[in-house]
Amino acid sequence: MLPRVDHPAAINTAGPRPTGPSRLEVPVRRWMFLMLGVLLAIVGIIWTLQGLNVLGQSGGMNGHTIYAVIGLIVALAGLGLVAIGIRTKRSAGRSSAAR
Repeated sequence: MLPRVDHPAAINTAGPRPTGPSRLEVPVRRWMFLMLGVLLAIVGIIWTLQGLNVLGQSGGMNGHTIYAVIGLIVALAGLGLVAIGIRTKRSAGRSSAAR
């Protein structure tokens, strides 16, 4: 069944929908990557220091090399997210300047 032409929903007055992220999505995504990346980097550094027994505390993680390795991986993942957040900011600035 074909839509009725006189029905308001059948008429597309908005034109083509824009593709790509909206103006609000880019800053939110950028801050999300930056904050999560910084948090992961801090946690990874703490785990690495605990695994290497540098912090001098008593606990289950201190002195266990596996936690130093896991902490290093988590810290690198956090720094990667920070880099993505910074690149998102730069690419968004270029695309808005081109408009």
